[in-house]
Amino acid sequence: MSALISVDDIKKLRHMLGATDQYKARDYGFRNYYATSGGTARETMERLVAAGLATKGQSSASMTYYHATVAGCELIGFTKAQIKRAFED
Repeated sequence: MSALISVDDIKKLRHMLGATDQYKARDYGFRNYYATSGGTARETMERLVAAGLATKGQSSASMTYYHATVAGCELIGFTKAQIKRAFED
C-alpha cells in the first residue's frame, strides 16, 4: 500500500460496504459506495484510493462517490460471496 491507512479509514471502508455491526454478516456488501462533500471524509477516501482499496466515482457539484475495490473487500475479510455481492448492480 502506498498510503498509511488508519483504523478510522478502515471503519469508513467497512461502512462503504455495509459491513458494520448493525447488519448481519450475510448481508455485507449490499452497498459499495461512500459519498462525501469534502473535509476529513474526503481525505480518508483519497488515502483509500491511493492505497488501491477504493476508486473515485462520479462527482456532482457537491458530492463525490467512492467505491471499494476487490482489494478493499479482501482487506476487511470479505468472503467470495460478499465480494460478488459488493459488485452486483
